Amino acid sequence: MVQYPFTKESSKAIQSALKNEGMVCFPTETIYGLGGNALSLKVVEKIFALKKRPLEKSLSVLVDQEWLGKLAYWEDDKIDRIIEDFWPGPLTLVLTLRPDAGVSDLVTAGLPSLAIRVPAHPTARDILKAFDGGIAAPSANLSGKISPTTADHVKSGLGGRIDAILDGGPCGVGLESTIVGLVGEPCLLRPGGLAAEDIEAVLG
Repeated sequence: MVQYPFTKESSKAIQSALKNEGMVCFPTETIYGLGGNALSLKVVEKIFALKKRPLEKSLSVLVDQEWLGKLAYWEDDKIDRIIEDFWPGPLTLVLTLRPDAGVSDLVTAGLPSLAIRVPAHPTARDILKAFDGGIAAPSANLSGKISPTTADHVKSGLGGRIDAILDGGPCGVGLESTIVGLVGEPCLLRPGGLAAEDIEAVLG
């Protein structure tokens, strides 16, 4: 099932799939993500199975800005500056998970932290705002394969095994998000679409 493009009609189909334990693929500014309800163990298990992803590898969660404080917390003013300067955008932050967040241990690989991002792509933001929750969204490809940057890439790899693909055209950045760990000493966990130097300028 492919929806072209994100319209009022396709939005209803996407929201219905997400709220009924389905999986959908949609563009972010970095790559296409395979999305499902991050609070549903059944959905998270389906994501791991579909991607053939090792269970010890955690998943990133995409959120609308207002959901940040519901899933994670922090006390460092520098993190507030990073959020203000770089979100929405191609940056994933690993923050302390709220104990009452309701996120499956599979999402976090059993750790008390959560990889979380506020994407900038308008389609992704519309989906998140309408869904009103966290969407577990690893890259929409089999583990070990090249991350998809177009809807056709997703179709060739996962087509027929997901509920919907939203075609938002090629991803603007075309490179996975930068991941920075902010539980304890800040550390670069993965280089990506945002330059490490820009983050260092804020963190010092």
